[in-house]
Amino acid sequence: MIEKSLKNHSQNIVKTNEDIKLGEFENIAGLVIRVAQLKAFDSIHNTLKKGDADGNILKVGEFTVLQIISENRGIRQGTLADYLQIKWSNMSKLIYSLEGRELLTRYIPRNNRRSVELDITDKGLALMNGFKPKILEVEKQCFSMLKDEEYKTLTSLLRKVADWPEE
Repeated sequence: MIEKSLKNHSQNIVKTNEDIKLGEFENIAGLVIRVAQLKAFDSIHNTLKKGDADGNILKVGEFTVLQIISENRGIRQGTLADYLQIKWSNMSKLIYSLEGRELLTRYIPRNNRRSVELDITDKGLALMNGFKPKILEVEKQCFSMLKDEEYKTLTSLLRKVADWPEE
């Protein structure tokens, strides 16, 4: 039965990525964004897993969290979780892991004992500063097919979709 089915469809066998058809979903933005995101994510992931000169390795999520904290020192853990659309329980695990590696500190503010605020440590900043040029270079390579104006338009449109403020 399977053999017969394949014979009838032999002219439609997909041999390369270019042969894949999506039909009416060919230009569905969410699908295209997801595939593009996976490509970019893979490039960044491969860079981070190589580590730095001291053998320190970061995952993409860890890098993202440390980057945001480095730019928003004292950010509340819940605010960060909501911004990144990460469940609070998963964010807690991530924060504990980074704190255990002495890359960030958690503290409870005196004026609100129910919240947790985050700050990056000197060790965390040094690690981030080591990875930033590598990540920026990977980003440049990943989107090298775009002209500068196209790249700006892309990021502007993605920021709009993400409901982030314009730069």
